[in-house]
Amino acid sequence: MLHNHLVYKGYRLSANVERSLVRGDGALSAATFRATLTIMPASGQDFGPWPEDAIISSPLSSTAWTSPRDAIQAAMEYGREVVDQLSSFQNR
Repeated sequence: MLHNHLVYKGYRLSANVERSLVRGDGALSAATFRATLTIMPASGQDFGPWPEDAIISSPLSSTAWTSPRDAIQAAMEYGREVVDQLSSFQNR
């Protein structure tokens, strides 16, 4: 079972996986998977606008994985890092 939803330190992390086919020499060679991550307070309230540069600079946007499990795991690890940074910023 893929755990694509997680509550971590009061934030809900949700990973959505997208499948794409890689073409090579006119034939389909393999499928790759990319995950997009949504972070919001677990209470369901919205943050307001999320800065676009934070999404663009995310390592998730440029990395393709060979399995959905790997894509989700990477998204959740990245999400925990973001929440840890948010938590340390708020505690200052």
